[in-house]
Amino acid sequence: MRVRLLFFATLKDIVGAREMQIEVPVGATIADVLTHLERSYPRLKDYRDGRQ
Repeated sequence: MRVRLLFFATLKDIVGAREMQIEVPVGATIADVLTHLERSYPRLKDYRDGRQ
């Protein structure tokens, strides 16, 4: 399944794009998508639980 992601402000700066599409397995959760992104962009972990 293809998922379209939109990024704003600091998150856009971290990933270097305003928009991204990724493939995830059918039934994937938001947590799965975040984990996938954090592998490529480790700085995103700082924003996952609202610490920033």
